[in-house]
Amino acid sequence: MNHNILNAIPLPQQTHHHSKEMKKYKIEKNISLTRKKGRIKKYDFPLEDMEVGDSFQIHGDVRSPDRKLMLTQYQSVFTQAKCRGIKVTSRTQSDGSIRIWRVE
Repeated sequence: MNHNILNAIPLPQQTHHHSKEMKKYKIEKNISLTRKKGRIKKYDFPLEDMEVGDSFQIHGDVRSPDRKLMLTQYQSVFTQAKCRGIKVTSRTQSDGSIRIWRVE
């Protein structure tokens, strides 16, 4: 490769990103931080009301072709439990439903 050719190509004029003309945002001071709005929960699982050894069932059949809603609920249980510091476990039941136990 001929480096002289590359050096002969003029480069575009560099602009500084910190120039006053480019500022799009105004820095403001002493603005109170508003409370963060949490996501609305689709499912209200009884996790906080459960004692160790208690369980509840997610109805449906994991073998069914339309098990998507059931599996979404299953994932939501573990997400909510983790956010609350609650440990749970699960087992698929003989009828295809999923049972959730609080273990800690």
